[in-house]
Amino acid sequence: MELADEIFEILNTAVSIDTSIRNFRSRNKFYDGKVGISVENINKLVSGPVYYGQSYDYFITSSISFKSEELNNIFFNEVILSFEDPIYFTSGSFERLEVKDESLAYLNKMIIFKSNAIDMVKLPTGAYMLCVDVHKRFKDGDLIKTDSSWIFSQNYSRFSAVIIN
Repeated sequence: MELADEIFEILNTAVSIDTSIRNFRSRNKFYDGKVGISVENINKLVSGPVYYGQSYDYFITSSISFKSEELNNIFFNEVILSFEDPIYFTSGSFERLEVKDESLAYLNKMIIFKSNAIDMVKLPTGAYMLCVDVHKRFKDGDLIKTDSSWIFSQNYSRFSAVIIN
């Protein structure tokens, strides 16, 4: 809840700054120079939520809650490396790759493991990949059975996840 509140405040600040700039430019149609933004608003926007110590531990442990301690360790020691770089949602910053044909058949041989924040699939080779079960159709340990899926992949980082429709 604390993280959600802080993110909500940051988003509201960003929206209010953008709205102020748009309003200023609409009132002053021929002005194409810089628009002043208060230091306080900039600081609110760029400082963001910072988690450390117990707050960080609480956030991680409440978000990642695989039933298997081994899976939790795999996530923290291997998969979490995918989150080293920021995730961008701007145009051209990510790819959407449809999972079709043999790849879809291969996906349907995987087992899904559920967590509070993000899921993981276990490949037949024994490796793991991040996954999002959009409609939450599957239960922990289910064999995946789907006819529609895609891979979200960042162009500027190693982050990628299977999205099961």
